[in-house]
Amino acid sequence: MNAPTTAAPPPRRRRFRRYVWFALALFAAALYLGRDFLLPQVSGFLDVSEPPHAVDYVMVLGGGDDTRPFVAAAIYGAGLTKGVIVPSVERAPDVEDGLYPPEEVVIRRALHHEGVPDAAIIVLDGLVGSTRAEAEALNLFLDAHPDASVGVVTTHYHTRRARLLFQRTLGERAARVCFFAAPLDGYTPENWWHFSYGVASYSEEYLKLLLYRLGY
Repeated sequence: MNAPTTAAPPPRRRRFRRYVWFALALFAAALYLGRDFLLPQVSGFLDVSEPPHAVDYVMVLGGGDDTRPFVAAAIYGAGLTKGVIVPSVERAPDVEDGLYPPEEVVIRRALHHEGVPDAAIIVLDGLVGSTRAEAEALNLFLDAHPDASVGVVTTHYHTRRARLLFQRTLGERAARVCFFAAPLDGYTPENWWHFSYGVASYSEEYLKLLLYRLGY
């Protein structure tokens, strides 16, 4: 018995495929040749932070205890805020096992090291495990401080999605919330594509932003 043969795609379909591959190749070439101009724009779109200015409180989001507390401490040290808000983060297994301290403890130690007194540090009740939960925790804090302004400290590429989450959670109160950017160790918005973890970080953030826009 002869083996069945696969019919070749029609000429029109083959031409269409060639056009698609040619367009993709042109796009890739343009992206590569213009990378020093285009790729910083990729990072710039995600950064909606403001330069540090006077606010009643700064809030340190979890997940960046190697940089974010130091930005908050610098803002406090400059006399731009009267207090630092720290959410309590859900316990990872290694924290539950006593191998590492809770993140809010690490953040508080960093703030102390940078000269922020304990009386100026406010650790929020409840445990949070996401940016949305942190926004909800801040909303509860603002119930008791309805006129307070807050500067949220997070990584620069996280500020756009964080702002969307806080706006949705806080409603009208979001008008009194702004975002201050914390740097990253190892790469910057101007060179992130040179590092595999930079590519992974920005790709993941764009994916999360897309999923948020789609309602997930």
